[in-house]
Amino acid sequence: MVYEWLAVFGKWMDVNGEAIYNTKPLAPYQQGNLCFTQSKDGKERYAIYLNEEQAKLPDFIDLPTDFAGKDSEIILLGHKGKLQVQNKDGRMGISIPKSLKKDLESSPAWVFRVSTYQ
Repeated sequence: MVYEWLAVFGKWMDVNGEAIYNTKPLAPYQQGNLCFTQSKDGKERYAIYLNEEQAKLPDFIDLPTDFAGKDSEIILLGHKGKLQVQNKDGRMGISIPKSLKKDLESSPAWVFRVSTYQ
């Protein structure tokens, strides 16, 4: 059992390690199921969505104010394609396509990289 968990964690780190290694915490640090880090140069921000047991990725993930702007590029690490920052009912966040959600159910956490080009 422990070896299986370590194998899952190792595979997760292969894909998502950039949000952990050589980063620093980013305020507000944690908001609900999200934890935040940023690259040392501040150009890349990471929102790490912690999966609760048996939970499914929501349709919309709220982001803190000023975490991402309309010109930001958002990707889900390990998956092709860009996601959009959207304003939904006055909340800024990421809409998750249904086609993407099916592929993500077994992951312990999902990492969104937000790149800001100024």
